[in-house]
Amino acid sequence: QIWGWKTTCLLLSLPGYFLAYAYLKSKRSKKNLKAEVEKKIKQGYIYLFFIGKGIRSLGHWAILSFLPLYATDYIGLKPEISAWIISVIFTGVFLGNVISSRIIDKSHSLVLLLSTTIITTFLILGITFIVQPISIVLLIGTLGILQGIYFPSQNTWLTFICPVNHLGKIFGIGFFIEGLSATIAPTLYGWIADQSGLVWAYRLAAVPSFISFILFSILYFLENKQDKAHKMKFNLID
Repeated sequence: QIWGWKTTCLLLSLPGYFLAYAYLKSKRSKKNLKAEVEKKIKQGYIYLFFIGKGIRSLGHWAILSFLPLYATDYIGLKPEISAWIISVIFTGVFLGNVISSRIIDKSHSLVLLLSTTIITTFLILGITFIVQPISIVLLIGTLGILQGIYFPSQNTWLTFICPVNHLGKIFGIGFFIEGLSATIAPTLYGWIADQSGLVWAYRLAAVPSFISFILFSILYFLENKQDKAHKMKFNLID
């Protein structure tokens, strides 16, 4: 024996230490790479959602901003009655919040976003083709209900997809986008009303809602695709 049994065992085991170190380093780098990819994917989802939210809010605030004027000039309601018509929307929002508390746990939040957005698109168009006051009030109340379902649904989706430590910032950005749309919509659609009339301004208010529906559909498709890929990787689906 040249080195003794202890030194011999140490020399024989050295390649194992190097291989173990290389293996752990490669696993760590793969894990970090995977985490970075998933983080970027979720960030992309959030960006797409906020774009859809901002565009959708343009149509909502356009309807809300000119509703008393529309009710007076085109439906024929008295000004003192038209001033109260916005309360119909907020009553609908309250009812929508109550309904959402019943259905939001049983339905996918993005499905609710898609459903409320596309129905809102058709209801906005419907307002411009109906002149009966009772029918208009029912449509406006339904718009409020859909809005009341939409807000809890979006908050639920954001809660699931965002890290807990970033939720405050994410919700803050959401409120900022909502406020920005509420600022832009009256100016933009007021100009359209001056050029083409309030009826056409209302009809064009359905366009942002439809664009938002397309963006939410893309988001739903991408999220489903990622979920299926994740489940197939771990053999959770056939």
